[in-house]
Amino acid sequence: MQCVVLAGGLGTRMKRLSAAMPKAMIPVAGQPFIRHQLRLLDRFGVDDVVISTGYLGEQIEAEVDAHHPTGMSVRCVGDGPVLLGTAGALRRMASLDLLDPRFLVVYGDSYLLIDYADVWERFDADRYSALMTVLDNVEELDASNVVFDGERVVLYRKGVADPGGKGMRFIDYGLSVLERDDLIRLVPSEGPYDLAAVFESLSIRSRLQGYEATQRFFEIGSERGLVELEQLLSGAP
Repeated sequence: MQCVVLAGGLGTRMKRLSAAMPKAMIPVAGQPFIRHQLRLLDRFGVDDVVISTGYLGEQIEAEVDAHHPTGMSVRCVGDGPVLLGTAGALRRMASLDLLDPRFLVVYGDSYLLIDYADVWERFDADRYSALMTVLDNVEELDASNVVFDGERVVLYRKGVADPGGKGMRFIDYGLSVLERDDLIRLVPSEGPYDLAAVFESLSIRSRLQGYEATQRFFEIGSERGLVELEQLLSGAP
């Protein structure tokens, strides 16, 4: 089971720490975050990881070369001189023949306590082009951006001024399943492109399957998120 970790962002919300290191290298419970993330993926059966890097990506590469779970293949792929965006980075990996026909995608600042193998197996490739995990946003962890009918993501759109008015009760959980050939068809071969645009287009075309997560997500993309994950991984009350 292959998973791509999107870790090429600039981490602007965490500039206090990410000015000198990429977000994936921020220490959590005494270790770089990427070390925790790889162990979590290994626990749920992921054995092949491709990490998309950008800003200070050499730090991530050195870390995973020295520390990654036994039996897991880990490779880092940089954007190059121009940042390609999340979908553009995936498209470049496809052009380099690094992607399996089907693969998971997770963001490089997310710690997701979910059964990755079940998400993988539930994907219905006959009816959909991709699967997005979603969470009922009762805790208001971030702005809601998903209309979900129990099976399909009816609409995914970021930055809506009134999510409730659009019926957006759910939020993108941060884990998805993609098909390599569909990705190649949907994403231009050159220039930056955002995965959010791909998901929005697929939702409008009724091609985006949904999978409801039952546990909240943790992340290190914000100061609050870093504190909460530190508490989780250190066992603090």
